[in-house]
Amino acid sequence: MTGALSLALACAALAAGPAPLPGVSLLLPEGSGIAVRVVVAPAGSDAAARLGWENVRFALGPGEAVWFAHDGSEAANFTQGYRLRLERGFDDVAGAGVALLFASSGDLGYAVAGASAGLGAFQPVAALPVDGARLFAGDAGVLYVAGRGRRGPRPWELWALGGRPPDPATGLPAWRKLLSSTERVTAAAGDGRETFVALGKLVGRLEGATVKGVFLHPREDVSGLAYSRESGLFYATAGGGGAIGESGSVEFLRAPRPQLLARGGSVFVFLPRALALLRLDGAEKLRSYSR
Repeated sequence: MTGALSLALACAALAAGPAPLPGVSLLLPEGSGIAVRVVVAPAGSDAAARLGWENVRFALGPGEAVWFAHDGSEAANFTQGYRLRLERGFDDVAGAGVALLFASSGDLGYAVAGASAGLGAFQPVAALPVDGARLFAGDAGVLYVAGRGRRGPRPWELWALGGRPPDPATGLPAWRKLLSSTERVTAAAGDGRETFVALGKLVGRLEGATVKGVFLHPREDVSGLAYSRESGLFYATAGGGGAIGESGSVEFLRAPRPQLLARGGSVFVFLPRALALLRLDGAEKLRSYSR
């Protein structure tokens, strides 16, 4: 499923008619040295709709296994070619550390083989600290969780798991509360030492319990963030995505509701309508074009 394409061929594939991905454009600077690879080829601009899939989420499991989860019930492993339906439905999914993790009915856990082929049982490992939890895979095995707090006026909260030594009493990673906000936390990314959050159109860096703004989108709310120490910080909106550098930002993607994930020196771009996954190697070079 993985094949390298030059930037010119990748752009031609996206733009050729009849276009398999109408409305999708990669805007990479000429001579940037960024390599575009097709990890999962587009199955047509309406692939998810033809399969009846809704609310599709992308995750990278151990060994960079590619997972597409949909409808809160099933996860498809496109790397090994099988589907896993959970006996107990799930609310969200993320690949963090050594397992593919699910949020389900207030618990965080993973799937284990069930009695029937293709059926998985949910194994809870920890109670989630918020209601309506959204999971965000960070760098270095860190997992971020955002949702409604359970005390007082029930503000929006952001918590982290991992990135610090385990609890000495249990030997397990401990939840850390990072932020309470009157505005909904729509995305989070980081490595446990440095954390970024999206609040509406604003992207900020956490400094203690406060948010220091680093980027403000002029038109759209920020729906996703991706970060790795090697590649830097990236954002997604309903209409595209870009890179955030010290001196500004640069938009490199125009597409409907993309999902971004950074791993090492690469950024993965998931296009949910087409069930297509691209990988940009050398994505850290985009920071030098920010303005």
